[in-house]
Order: sequence, then structure tokens, then C-alpha cells
Amino acid sequence: MSEFTIHTVESAPKASQDALAELEQNVGFIPNLAATLAGSPTAMQSFASVQSSLRRSSLTPVERELVGLVVSYANASKYSMAAHSTFAQGQGAPAEVVAALRAGEAVPDGRL
Repeated sequence: MSEFTIHTVESAPKASQDALAELEQNVGFIPNLAATLAGSPTAMQSFASVQSSLRRSSLTPVERELVGLVVSYANASKYSMAAHSTFAQGQGAPAEVVAALRAGEAVPDGRL
């Protein structure tokens, strides 16, 4: 089985450090997914680019996290579902909306 290093900004390859530090500044910590991706500068920079693009979209922070939650549900990713649930609630998403999306149910707000 392959083992992956969960990097910090300091332990990541030099070419991953700026993107990892920026993510830490934006999120407040380094999610394990990004910390693992940091072992590959190309993967880390791609991940950071997607995150940056999403922040520039017309979606609110709550909406972005709810999209992440729906994608996590569709992919049956318990780790991502937990992370995006936490992030969504931290952004102020209503608990009943998060619960509905975690269960694969529709929510009353058409935009969400």
C-alpha cells in the first residue's frame, strides 16, 4: 500500500509551499487533502487554482460549500461530506439545509 505524507507548509516541496500557505490563510488551516496533494506541486497548484476560481465566482461562501456537500454526497465521500458540512455551517448555512443535503434530499430554497 502506498503511503502519502501529510505536509505542512515547511515540509512541502518548495513549489507547493506558496499555494499551501495561501490555502491555509484562506481556510484557516490546511485540510488533509491539500496537505497530501502538496507532495505533488502540479496537483497542489491545480487544487489551489480551482479554489481561487471558485472564490471569484458569483456563488456565496455558503453556496460554494453546499455545492461541495452535494458533490461529496454524489461521490459517497464521507471525509469530504464531513469537511464541507463543517465549512458550510461555519459560513452560516442553515443546519436543516446541511442535514437535507447530507441525506440526499431536496432543499426548499431553489438557488441552493
